[in-house]
Amino acid sequence: MSHNKYFRCDDSNELWDDYFTEVDKHLARLRYRHGSSIRRELESHVFEAVQVNSSATEIERLRQSLECLGAPADVVPPMVASVLTDIAQHSRNPFELFRTATLRVGQRLIVTLRSTLVGVMLLASMTFILVALMKPFLFDQVGLFTDESGAISFGILMETGSLQEHLGISVIPMALITGYALYRLSLSIRKNVR
Repeated sequence: MSHNKYFRCDDSNELWDDYFTEVDKHLARLRYRHGSSIRRELESHVFEAVQVNSSATEIERLRQSLECLGAPADVVPPMVASVLTDIAQHSRNPFELFRTATLRVGQRLIVTLRSTLVGVMLLASMTFILVALMKPFLFDQVGLFTDESGAISFGILMETGSLQEHLGISVIPMALITGYALYRLSLSIRKNVR
């Protein structure tokens, strides 16, 4: 292992490399500029903490600073999720929003519930839009159906022999409006997830 020579003691350099190797693993899902920004922030925090505490040896100060900062598995994922949330909000790309929502799952309970709701809403939004797009191609198999017993089915069905379709061509604007409304609602909920 090659060591960065930030410290005089080889053990300190090795501890530094081990810690930031773990940090880099968690930053791998980000673009380089975003990941390097988070890494620089963590590095500067550790350097400042090492310089403030001058009463111990170099490795003890570094070890204490890294312990105060916390394990990379605890510190980095919320920072990554925050960066991805900002990226998703500016891009308004539903796939970026869904990716961010899945990163949030497992953190705090409220954030988890909201993120799960956003993910489900995005999937529902894409489903409604898919129904609208498929109606012209599969006219008899797409729409709102009922059978003789009154059971209701909505979507793309392959077997519609005994089913009666009720919306006809009006399913296209209804599905597009519903899909877009769910998408916009998921954006507004996403803004409140922090």
